[in-house]
Amino acid sequence: MAQKSLDLQEKTVKMLDWTKSGDIYYYESQDFDTKKPTLLMVHGFRGDHHGLQFVAEEFAELDQGEHNIMLIDLPAYGKSAEFINARNHVAAHYADFLNAFLQKIELESPIMLAHSFGTTVLSRFLANHSGRVAKKVILLAPIAKRPQLIFGTGVNNAMVDFVLKLPNKLTHSIASSKFVSDRVSASYSKTKDRRIYKNVTKAEHRKYFGVFSSMEAMMSGLKSSQTDSISDVIADLARADKDYLMILGTRDKLVTIDDARWLKDQLRAQMTEITDLGHLIHYEAPDEIARRVHEFLGEEKKER
Repeated sequence: MAQKSLDLQEKTVKMLDWTKSGDIYYYESQDFDTKKPTLLMVHGFRGDHHGLQFVAEEFAELDQGEHNIMLIDLPAYGKSAEFINARNHVAAHYADFLNAFLQKIELESPIMLAHSFGTTVLSRFLANHSGRVAKKVILLAPIAKRPQLIFGTGVNNAMVDFVLKLPNKLTHSIASSKFVSDRVSASYSKTKDRRIYKNVTKAEHRKYFGVFSSMEAMMSGLKSSQTDSISDVIADLARADKDYLMILGTRDKLVTIDDARWLKDQLRAQMTEITDLGHLIHYEAPDEIARRVHEFLGEEKKER
């Protein structure tokens, strides 16, 4: 996969009512023009804006400047500060934050794209603020229904509470270690291209999977990522006047094909299945994702 180039300018906005230090970091294309539509990308659990940058770069090459591109570091990840209450890093609170963020930077009707836990956040945002965004919505590896946990929700929550009682320095060191990031990469990556796995998926996880502000914030998000899903607000999404595009890998461990097809029917969505890839399609097939998104957004022009 050839490395593409996209010039992004780093920007910050103070949100003192929401975060401890107030600083939220986001990144937008250098040629940002308020007269053009904006594609806003929302990363998943334990990611930051780098996770979707490959997709952004591929899309920018196809788009040739017709859209602004914006990526965000959600609170507690990347450079962004965490919420005032560290236990509020859950899908519903992130959704309300997104609404406040759009108001703060005065961004009107962005086209929304989200990956994984980001789709859970986006689903709650759309359930309550659907009028704030454009008609077209893109869901990458959408969390259609609650993921199946090995030990069950009760045991899993007890494990989270136990970890939070351990020394923070120790648990933070373990959770952000290469050992943990490599295990996650191996578990969720399904690409047969070892160069992509080694040089992109594994390398990117090692760089950014451990960049979170605190264990309490991260574990709060972990609970939410394992108990919340799009299905919780499906009636609201089905009523929203939106056109949905879903893109997922056929070997995704968190999103079964049956659950994805159920979601497709509920949302009357278009769906693209990428053969033999898993949950980390944004690393392993950014070119294919960008091409499909570009086609999806181009449909509106053809209809005019």
